[in-house]
Amino acid sequence: MLDKPKKKIKKFTMILEEIEDLKAMIMNLEMTIQSLKTNRPKKKKQTWYYAVARGKVTGIYKSWRGANGAEKQIKGYSNALHRKFRSLEEANRFMDKHCEY
Repeated sequence: MLDKPKKKIKKFTMILEEIEDLKAMIMNLEMTIQSLKTNRPKKKKQTWYYAVARGKVTGIYKSWRGANGAEKQIKGYSNALHRKFRSLEEANRFMDKHCEY
């Protein structure tokens, strides 16, 4: 009769050990996830250039909206000519080709 309680205690002890192992695995996974989140390279915000070849004030702008934005230069201007570019070089080529000085 003493064998049954000993077996149950042994089984219970094994279950407790497995639970502790699972807890350790979960902690390791959480640390790995946190490490991946903090070590991930941040996305660089895309810089756009807005070329205004015909507008109130021609030029290349780094923002579309706002007091110093390209939008303000073309709103209400007849036959405005403008375009958005990924690089300053492209914007300069556009200005060289289309700008009316």
